[in-house]
Amino acid sequence: MGLLGERWTLLIIRELIIGSTRFSEFQRGLAHIPRTLLTRRLASLEQEGLIVKRRILGQRGYECYTTDACQALQPVLEELRRRVCAWPGMQ
Repeated sequence: MGLLGERWTLLIIRELIIGSTRFSEFQRGLAHIPRTLLTRRLASLEQEGLIVKRRILGQRGYECYTTDACQALQPVLEELRRRVCAWPGMQ
């Protein structure tokens, strides 16, 4: 819970689940996250076994992929979205 409660972490996981794999894709989906913070959060997610990073063949950089543990969070994210959107003024 400590990791998931950190600012931006659930949004990063949401981006992973909807298909973002590259750093630039995360930055587009999370326009206001600082680069250094995104780098740290991705490293934490990898260390905790929620993502795996793979080098992009023939290019610089890595792509991030969800593990089964990360995919298991999808129903939790969907329920959070449903409940938050049900709050008055949160449409």
